[in-house]
Amino acid sequence: MGAVEEFTVTDPGVVQSYTLRGLPDGENIIRVATKNAEGVFSDPKGVKVLVYGEDYLKGLSNRTLLNQTVVSSSTIELTFGDALADETELRLFYTNTSGEKDSLSLSISQKSVTVADIDLGKDYYYCSVYKPTDDFIDEYVSVKVSIPDFFKKKFWKNLWRIEGVSSESEQGKAANLIDNKDNSAWRSQDGSGPHWIVVDMQAPKLYDGFIIEQAQELIEGGFSKNYKFEASSDGSVWDVVQEGRLRAHCYRQKIAFKRSVKSRYFRITVLDSYDDASPQLAEIDLFNDSETSGENGMEMPMLVNAQPPFEGDGSDRFPAVGTGRMQRLTYWTHNDAAFISHDTVIGTFNIFSCAVWGCSSVTNGKIYQSLHLLPGKYVLNVQMGGTSHPDCTDVFGIITKAPVLPDFSNVETDQDVLGIADLDARTNSLVTIPFSLESERDVTIGVVYNTYNIYPASIWSDINITSLIVDGE
Repeated sequence: MGAVEEFTVTDPGVVQSYTLRGLPDGENIIRVATKNAEGVFSDPKGVKVLVYGEDYLKGLSNRTLLNQTVVSSSTIELTFGDALADETELRLFYTNTSGEKDSLSLSISQKSVTVADIDLGKDYYYCSVYKPTDDFIDEYVSVKVSIPDFFKKKFWKNLWRIEGVSSESEQGKAANLIDNKDNSAWRSQDGSGPHWIVVDMQAPKLYDGFIIEQAQELIEGGFSKNYKFEASSDGSVWDVVQEGRLRAHCYRQKIAFKRSVKSRYFRITVLDSYDDASPQLAEIDLFNDSETSGENGMEMPMLVNAQPPFEGDGSDRFPAVGTGRMQRLTYWTHNDAAFISHDTVIGTFNIFSCAVWGCSSVTNGKIYQSLHLLPGKYVLNVQMGGTSHPDCTDVFGIITKAPVLPDFSNVETDQDVLGIADLDARTNSLVTIPFSLESERDVTIGVVYNTYNIYPASIWSDINITSLIVDGE
């Protein structure tokens, strides 16, 4: 039985209302019974009601705002999309030129409206109004949208224009930086830097950072390196927003600012380049919390199952130390010698053996997986954990062009190896292994190792890897 509420009938001859509060969203059954002076109840009468509360409010959306045209200093035209389901009207709220709050409404069939006598120096908003049913007693409104802020977050990159470049010789290629084409690029012709390009977005925009792509095909030049990003409201006075370093690879790079920026113009300056070559860039985009000006470039691929929480394959490789505790990592290739690679209790990439308990020492163990990478300069960051004893393992982290890692005896001389590091010499630290690719290709990344029975110095031989992450240089 639900909650019971009592109220007094003040005049049986007059229609009386009573409000029930706190009913849950959805269908509710309400029963009403009367009690006379002798305390006798009537038979209850039931009614089914639908309650629309917080859950309903959370699902309300605003009709799409499509365009705004400024007709004069105090008149605008607004265009909207189709009315939404259950929407009864659309409301605009603004301040008129007399300084008074004002509003107007659009019916569900109206898609455009002219707003006259509006103070465009003050914020103005719109929202959609809803009634779940025609006879519903209340109305609901969606969250108000600031119309000026809405348009400032719409980039419309097709309207962008190149306003200026650092050198006339670069003028013809500058537009390639904003053409939404990965296979075109701006290429400097006058040395390694600095070189800059100014973009006019035609109207003030709000943004939180930029996304940039290095040139996909390097022609007589190199990757751009250090940059400076500036913003301006008039194209003359510039505010330095951020300086930093671009990664030397062909994947998209998303760079967030420390604060949001509002400007009509932005200037990207390449201060220098890798290898002292002429810098090159393929595309630049801006982003905010609503959208990105363009979806250009590819995300850098990551090694799978290479950081916590590591995922084991569910096997039971060495039940003597606990049922199901010792497993192999999923998504990683293991040769026969690499018997175990995961300890479910420790939760890390665990190179393990325990000869004295029947899990023999490992010779030439290999654990690896492959990535397909675009040209660039990269590093493999290996966060090392601890070891049971400094002398119990020899472990190399390796990147190679070959589909399989080299044998332990050849790791330091193999011609296909792109990068290598002695991991057991750097426990409890971050080990960075640089490598470079001049062309797009597959690479194989992993570890080659031996373990040794050093009992009684330590019963088992192990070393832990906390994570393996590929990043740009």
